[in-house]
Amino acid sequence: MTPPEPPPPPMQIGTQVTGDQANAQAGFQANAMKQAVDHLDSIRLWSEAYSAEELEAMGMAAGTGAQFKSAMAEVVNVVNAISTTQFLKKLWGMGV
Repeated sequence: MTPPEPPPPPMQIGTQVTGDQANAQAGFQANAMKQAVDHLDSIRLWSEAYSAEELEAMGMAAGTGAQFKSAMAEVVNVVNAISTTQFLKKLWGMGV
């Protein structure tokens, strides 16, 4: 019995994958994810100063202020999930 074929490499790496390439891309993507979550959390913190109605008065479409506030409330869970990782932090250079 022959083993199954390995999955194709992620397209951001290419067809010839080395360990260094995989590590570099994983580090790059993990760092980008961490930065994106940090930026999203910054927006969440800013938005806490405003009600849904005030956000809509700033130009959000009518009826979307509450949805925005609900979405921002979920950001805390994402921040907490990332902060509890052990090995993912190594990929973005934070260590454990």
